[in-house]
Amino acid sequence: MDPPKKRKRSKDEAAERPEKSRRKKKEASLNREASGFPNHKLLIFRLAVSAVLFAFVLIGTLPSFAELLLLLAGCAVSGYDLAIDSVRAVLRRDFTDSSLAVFFAALVSFPIGFGVEGLALIILYQALKMLVTLAAARNSNAIFDKIDPREENLRFLVQEELKQEDASEIRIASMIESSVKPVFLMAMVAAFVLALIMAVFLHYNLRVAVHRAITMIVVLTPYSILASMPVIGSVSLGYAAGNGTVFRRAADLEILDGTKTVILEKSCFPEPEAARILSYSSSGPDDHTFLMLVRHLLHGSEQPFARIILDSTDSRMMPELISDFSESPGGVEAVINGSRGYFGTRSYLNGMGINPPESGEEKGIAYYLYFAGRYGGKILLSEGREEDVSDLVHDLRYAGINRCVLLSSESAEEVSDFSSKSDFDDVFAGISTENRLGLINEICQANNHKTLCVRSVTFDERSTADVEIRVGENIDDADAATLPHYFTSIPVLFPISRRIREIATENTVLVFGVKAVLVFLSLIGYSNLWISISIDMAAALVAVMNANRVTTRSLLKIFFNR
Repeated sequence: MDPPKKRKRSKDEAAERPEKSRRKKKEASLNREASGFPNHKLLIFRLAVSAVLFAFVLIGTLPSFAELLLLLAGCAVSGYDLAIDSVRAVLRRDFTDSSLAVFFAALVSFPIGFGVEGLALIILYQALKMLVTLAAARNSNAIFDKIDPREENLRFLVQEELKQEDASEIRIASMIESSVKPVFLMAMVAAFVLALIMAVFLHYNLRVAVHRAITMIVVLTPYSILASMPVIGSVSLGYAAGNGTVFRRAADLEILDGTKTVILEKSCFPEPEAARILSYSSSGPDDHTFLMLVRHLLHGSEQPFARIILDSTDSRMMPELISDFSESPGGVEAVINGSRGYFGTRSYLNGMGINPPESGEEKGIAYYLYFAGRYGGKILLSEGREEDVSDLVHDLRYAGINRCVLLSSESAEEVSDFSSKSDFDDVFAGISTENRLGLINEICQANNHKTLCVRSVTFDERSTADVEIRVGENIDDADAATLPHYFTSIPVLFPISRRIREIATENTVLVFGVKAVLVFLSLIGYSNLWISISIDMAAALVAVMNANRVTTRSLLKIFFNR
């Protein structure tokens, strides 16, 4: 057998390099657009101007009329967009909008003699909201950091799906929003009623009573609760994509929580593939000498990688030159014609006190040659793939799946050996293309719980399964697509979907608790406008950062299961 030739870069691969560069530039451009950084530069300038005016009012000894003008000018410069947003909120009858609450509180603060607090409220709200927005954009854009940089097609597919407006929305967010908004609206009304009661019956100063009421109103908005929800969706999409599955929307991934039945088509399973030599390169000796040295070092080894290289190459063997042979997992060493040589993985050579040269990102397993104290080259082997049927079904069971169904177009005899490697609950063999979709729909309708269907890319319409994943790069009629070599990573999606709701619940409990404390402190007069908004927005920032914990254990479970 002739030795494998060095792999040369084809014209198509050479032409692909500029395309990859363009994709990366486009990805960076999308990230900048998502963060809205140019608008934030303008906002920073506006806040700086307002801060200077605010400082003049605090430090200078100006007439009351001049101070009022400076305060109003500061509010106009830093908060004119709040006025626009407030009008829009009133038109859509969203009276719990945070911009409307802050603008209203700042507006009311001037007649009751708290104009300085009103300007401080607007400056702090705008600055802290900008930080929350930037943190959310940074966490959302970090989705690409969770994807293998070598998976260019996967990264491009994620990029295309993220262009959808509702890609990062999660269902629990709308449930939380619809639940807390009526509560906050009633609490706002109660705050003003309480202010009147304090002024009329408890003989509080009206200015003090109104000040406490607007301080509570500033806190009683759902923004700090909902700010982290899209980030949770984006981060979860990133973790799913990092495991080879791209979802259209985070809400589709969220639906997987509670799934009890999984339908798998046999055609989705990757075909077994033996490991092979991808490429090799010599450093010093010519290719023939390099392969001959490697073959002599591996001559007495029975390790799988040694058998693959020996079976795939050919050169004259002289066993009488080999002595002092020994091997360990991942490598071998021997003396050939009086010179000691080593051949193995990086970790094996590191254990021998040898540090191979760094190589770039590459798919496969690299084995390095060191002979007579010099680096001789490396051989890159592909990673062999077997039918991971039993492992996949076992992982699905561990993820909480009660029923695994296998569909195959092959006959019962042909599929029996395949299904015997695992414990599928039901196996349907001899399914024709025309009857496949109908059978899947019948199984879904017979279930009283959620069903996931994993199918190969076909021209069939979508099934009635709660979630449908296609194995390939086409998501046209499905909820998600998984690349073939990531097919066995599907069980990882279930804990991710479960953590979406857990993280959303954690953030809601955290922020709601902070709001409850702030409302109480505002009621008894121990918190003012700028302190309340600062703490409330800081809680929103903490919730946004907590969204990164999608793959870690729930804090609530840790607390209640102590």
